[in-house]
Amino acid sequence: MHIRQLARNAALITVAVFVTAGFSTGIAQATNAAPASTVSAVTHGGSTTPRMLPGCTPQPLFCTYASSIRGIILIQKFSCAHSVGHNAAPSPIYQMFNGCGVVVYYYYGTSHGCMRPHSTRAGGFPRNIDYYFVDNQPVCY
Repeated sequence: MHIRQLARNAALITVAVFVTAGFSTGIAQATNAAPASTVSAVTHGGSTTPRMLPGCTPQPLFCTYASSIRGIILIQKFSCAHSVGHNAAPSPIYQMFNGCGVVVYYYYGTSHGCMRPHSTRAGGFPRNIDYYFVDNQPVCY
């Protein structure tokens, strides 16, 4: 009876070690795996050190992205020529990347939002963005 209990405990410890080792290996592989095009960890307020997102080249450009099971997908991109407006592509926006040295306003309904120069932001965008305007200002007003 005592030997069975010891064998059972040893088996449980062995399984726990294998699970923990596999979990640790999986984490290490996930953090070491570098995708072909990287996306920065972004905040709701916008990052001041954005990384290049897929398809948003050559820089400087303004780009919008959707999120899918295949990752981030480029929806729209346009130049940084200021005082120019652009109609929005009809798709839910997951992320915006402003590679321009000026602000880009996005308009929805009777409201608007603003993307600071050289910033990126993910999530929290309204579903009904109609229009973008590349301003000639370096800060949002």
